[in-house]
Amino acid sequence: MLRRDQAERFLEEEWIPTFTANFVQKSNILNYIENAPTPEAKGAEILEFAQAALPRINERRNSLFDVINGMDLIVRNRIDSHYQEMLNVNNALTAHLESAAKVVEIRQQLQSKMNVNVEELIPLDKMNEIMEKLLKSGTQAEQIPSLLEEFKNKIKK
Repeated sequence: MLRRDQAERFLEEEWIPTFTANFVQKSNILNYIENAPTPEAKGAEILEFAQAALPRINERRNSLFDVINGMDLIVRNRIDSHYQEMLNVNNALTAHLESAAKVVEIRQQLQSKMNVNVEELIPLDKMNEIMEKLLKSGTQAEQIPSLLEEFKNKIKK
């Protein structure tokens, strides 16, 4: 709307007055009006002038609005295209999130069927720590029973 208003204002305030002035000068309409013998004849000259000028003014108006309409169409098509891309991305993200939710649900079902409680599983780093103590070359034979007891306690937790 803003571009159309600007184009209309340009036509009314600048182009039409300039065009009309040039048209009046080139057509000698003022002489014809001045030399017309009756007011009716003067009116006929003015009407003939208007009928000759109006198509050119409308042609200019149409050419400006054709450009504005073309630009408007391009912008609308780009917006529609961008909106479609956003819908596609949204659909892909929704599908991904639904898939991730299904994975979590299936994992929980499998853990339930296997009677596995993930919170009760022993962290591997704790088991590795005790195993390293057992396998150290400096471990004394008398320390092995206490290390095995520590291992058993961690497994129970």
